Formats: sequence, structure tokens, C-alpha cells
Amino acid sequence: MALDTSRIEDDLRKLRKTIKKMPRRPTPAEIHRLRTRIRRFEIELHAAGLDAQLKERLLLKRLARIRRRAGRVRDMDVLTAHLSTLRVDGERDCLIQLFEYLGTKRYRKAEQLHQVVNKYRAAVGKRLEKIARVLEKRVEKSSAAEAAARAALKSSAELGTHSNLNRGNLHEYRLRVKELRYILEMGEKTPNEEFVKALGRIQDAIGEWHDWEELTAIAAKILEHSSGCKLQRALRELTQQKYQSALSSANKLQKTYFQPLSAAKRNGVTSNGQLASRAVGAASSLAAG
Repeated sequence: MALDTSRIEDDLRKLRKTIKKMPRRPTPAEIHRLRTRIRRFEIELHAAGLDAQLKERLLLKRLARIRRRAGRVRDMDVLTAHLSTLRVDGERDCLIQLFEYLGTKRYRKAEQLHQVVNKYRAAVGKRLEKIARVLEKRVEKSSAAEAAARAALKSSAELGTHSNLNRGNLHEYRLRVKELRYILEMGEKTPNEEFVKALGRIQDAIGEWHDWEELTAIAAKILEHSSGCKLQRALRELTQQKYQSALSSANKLQKTYFQPLSAAKRNGVTSNGQLASRAVGAASSLAAG
């Protein structure tokens, strides 16, 4: 597999710039970029087998702390945006109470993010700059391409084992889908572009359901209201709709790409003897690219 080194270097450069310029009061868009760029870099470094050295492990540990803090801010941003789309007659006070709760929590989480970014900004920026200078040589010397190909095949095979998706494992399934998508996008030529787009759509659908689930749980916890609260009922109904839609789409993805192909269409078997699927086929073509 030929890695798209320029793209990986660009991802790293954007991450370094994002951390360097992260303000004390970041916008939702800045929070989203920070989380996405850290997560993509984490997956790329691990998939390429470049995360074994002590300095890289320390860097990833610090980035993970920043990402988790940013995730808590992002949660408040997304939940606030979702809440703003609801129109429930007679529940103005409950809506205001929820907005105030989310706003207060967002402010506190943003301050905590600022503290951890300030703590690690210089060290993380310095290490990212050093990695950027030597990345191309390290990729060539470390068999990173082969490592990424193996990671793609392993991820594809693991996703194929999810035969019973439900509320308990759907969010974890989303994380695995995102990981595979990012790995496949590391190649110079993305294999089976429609498959990669499908992974992105499922990632978004499950993420949206999970966000509504979180908002519903918060409303149930903080609203001092009777069981007949129309806002809470509307949240539960909408969350159920989002869940059913995400589950249906995920099951369709599994059936289309992760079930073993029939004997007539099968390209082979995986290294552990499992029957190949279209997903494994996409990862295999990445390895051969």
C-alpha cells in the first residue's frame, strides 16, 4: 500500500496549528476541528506503526487528554444545537432550564480545556514539529505502509463480527467504523470510495442518535417536572426515531459490506480463515495499491 504521505503531513500541520492557536473561548467549529484532527492523527500514527517509541507514547497520552477535554465541550455544543431545533408548546421554562444548564456546563468545560491545552501546548507543539520534519523518512524506513494495510484488514475483519447490533454496542461500533474509515483514507488512492462514504454516513447517523440519547438523559436528570412533561416525551420519541434509523442503516452496512461473500463472488479468505467480505476486499485492495 502506498501511503499518502502529503496528506498525513498536512493533517499533522493542521493539528499543530490548531493547538497553537486554540483560544480560551473556542467556538464550536474550533472544538470540532481540534477533536477530529487529534483523533485522525492518533489513528494514523497507530495504524502506521509509528507510536511505539516513548516520546510518541507520551505525545499521544497528552493529546488524548486534550481530546477528552475537548469532547466534553463539544458535547455541550451539539446538545445545545439539537435543543434549539425543538418546538414544544407549553414547555418554555423547561427549555430555558436546559439551555442554562448546558451553557453553564459548556463554560466550565471550556475553562478546563484551556487549562490542559496551556499545560501541554508548548511540549505538544514542539514534538509535533519534530515529527513533521522526519515523518517522510520514518514512513519509508518503518514499513508503515504494510502496518497500515494490516490495520485495515484487522479492522475490517473485526467489524464483520458485529452480528447483533443494539443500544449497548452501537456507539462502540461507531468508533470502530470511524477507525477503519480513517485508515482507508491514509492511502494515496482510497479503495472503494463508495464504501468509505458509507462508513462516514453510518458514523454520522450513530453519532446523532447518541447525542440525542445524552440530551434525553440530561433532561430526565435535571428537569423538576412531572412525568407528563411534553419536552421529555418529545425527546424520548425523537431519540427512539434516531436510534431506529441508525440501527437500520448500520445493519444495512453490515449486510452489504461485512457479511461473507457467496462462493461465486468470493475473492478469498482472510489470514485467519474467515470468509472474505466486501470490506475485507476493500482493505485488501488498499494493501495491494
